[in-house]
Amino acid sequence: MIQRTGKRSNGLGVLASVSILASSILINPWTSFDAINVPRLIVVLAMGSCSIFYILKIERSSWATLLKSKQNLLIILAGSAYIVSLCSALFFSGTGLGPQFYGTQGRFMGFIPLASLASILILFSLRGYECTLKVVSPVLFLSGLVNLIYGYIQFLGLDPVDWQNPYGPIVGTLGNPNFMSSYLGLFGIFNIFIMFRHSDYSGDILFTKLSSFILFLSVVFLIQQTKSIQGFFVLLFGSAIVLAGRFKFRFLKIRYFLGLILILVLPIMSIGLAGYGPLGGLLYQSTLEVRLFFWRAALRMIADKPLTGFGLDSFGNWYTTFRDENSASVYGPALLTNSAHNVFLDMGAFGGLPLLITYLALSLVITSVGFKHLLSKQLSQPLFTLSFALWIGYLAQALISIHHLGLSLLGNLFGAISFSLATHNLESKKYFLNLKFRQIGLLSTLASGLIGLVIAFPIARNDVDFRSAIYEKEGQRIFEVVNRWPKNDFQLVVASRLFYLGNNPEVGRELARLALATNQRSIDALKLLLQDNSLGEGEKSEIASRIKKIDPFGTN
Repeated sequence: MIQRTGKRSNGLGVLASVSILASSILINPWTSFDAINVPRLIVVLAMGSCSIFYILKIERSSWATLLKSKQNLLIILAGSAYIVSLCSALFFSGTGLGPQFYGTQGRFMGFIPLASLASILILFSLRGYECTLKVVSPVLFLSGLVNLIYGYIQFLGLDPVDWQNPYGPIVGTLGNPNFMSSYLGLFGIFNIFIMFRHSDYSGDILFTKLSSFILFLSVVFLIQQTKSIQGFFVLLFGSAIVLAGRFKFRFLKIRYFLGLILILVLPIMSIGLAGYGPLGGLLYQSTLEVRLFFWRAALRMIADKPLTGFGLDSFGNWYTTFRDENSASVYGPALLTNSAHNVFLDMGAFGGLPLLITYLALSLVITSVGFKHLLSKQLSQPLFTLSFALWIGYLAQALISIHHLGLSLLGNLFGAISFSLATHNLESKKYFLNLKFRQIGLLSTLASGLIGLVIAFPIARNDVDFRSAIYEKEGQRIFEVVNRWPKNDFQLVVASRLFYLGNNPEVGRELARLALATNQRSIDALKLLLQDNSLGEGEKSEIASRIKKIDPFGTN
């Protein structure tokens, strides 16, 4: 069955809604060892496989029509180059294929998740204009409200889940106060959008806007309580886009004046981040100084292997080698990380300049097309304004924080929708008049999503069984679980430590060696072996030498 684009389908809207809701609120603290990231990995892989299926179902005639659009051609070229760069890092970085397939525990930014996110971005860049505000808006509101209410429950100390997080109690369903702060910033953007959205209806609109204003104030207060300024950056940049879209034609008259103000404000904000100037007291956080150490290490990694990088999701394996002595002396050698705390620098460390440049190109294409439409004299659809504001908010987070599966899915999705809507308005309508897509049924969509679930199943199964075996204190079962594919050096190290503590050094030693076979740079596995009294002095000396090579500024 073929469908004209003149009639909007709810198919992609439903797919987008499921992605938004599941990536925002799905957690499993009852049976999962990693209650935050494993559920989101499942969502990303399922949505990614659905997206690939939808892309493959685009007919040749429709491709010919789509590629007449310069913007569509750019996004497909940039997206294809990005996927090729992912493959290059996978095969030529020198890191084994296994650790790069899913990525590291707690991050899951390996080849399959990153390729899935890219597929979602490409599909919705081409067909995102089929989504409607009527379908997307309620889900955004619901998922944001759930996290807001849950955040206040955590703020009051009434959280029924005993999250083990050293950074603060307000983590929402995101697992970390920084991520929660950024997510609240995105929800704040949504409420700003509702407050300033033009409407011809007078019935309940005053109540809606007043409710959004109250929710906005609640968001701002909770962001402050997270002790993380990321949410304010997200909120600031995203809200600016909302206001520019709402007062578009007034904005166009004074855009040069506003640009001049921006040029003056940005340096003040920059020195404020460093703790100086009039905004220093408000913007400075010690974690920003720590990020500078991470960024410098990432730049050294890119300079050392500019063509292939060090492997997907491998920053943590190499950070101690490339950090400077100052970072170890100021904050101590125990300051470790598995992310550059900048999504673009992470990409450069993963796959060198090819991956950094192609990911940057993807982001620039979406951003430039969005601004071109925003600054044009054409009317902007409300969904474009909201989606582009959320995309800009996500970019603000991506520049100073970690690649988080849930936030990345939201960012890619709304960036792609804003690009598609902008392209549909900027390009000549004749390109799209006769464009037809094959309508895909619910069963076909579910079947395609099932492929992603099957790919995610080994990770999910091992995660649940690992937690269960630890809680039941079943040593034999722990041993069996950590030996399953895909082997995970994090779980192997945890299991090894448990066996050492349980006076079973033979099994602990075996698992530590297996962790090293899985990840040759597992410094935790090396340290466990170094403390093993059954090893000879020669072997211990060799292990100590390996540790020193991996971590030159670590403790002896």
